[in-house]
Amino acid sequence: DGDYAKARFYLLKDSVNLLLIKQQQINYEQLSAEKKRLNREAAIRPLEIKTENDSITLYKYYHTANTKDTTTIRIIRENGEWLVDLKSIIRM
Repeated sequence: DGDYAKARFYLLKDSVNLLLIKQQQINYEQLSAEKKRLNREAAIRPLEIKTENDSITLYKYYHTANTKDTTTIRIIRENGEWLVDLKSIIRM
């Protein structure tokens, strides 16, 4: 929804993820006002949550703005915090 400060709070902060979120923000800022509105109004709906081990969980979901597209994202536990690893879904 364009709140990149909040997204960075939940991000696994390694060099690749920081680069990926920066590029994602640039891409988002180039969207039309209508597409940004649709993203803000959409919701993330879980399809499956699968524990790989005690520090990795896979979260499969769809975004209501595009219900046909499902995504599985890796959430990693590091130093007691659960953080999103964008490398699991965004390719450079």
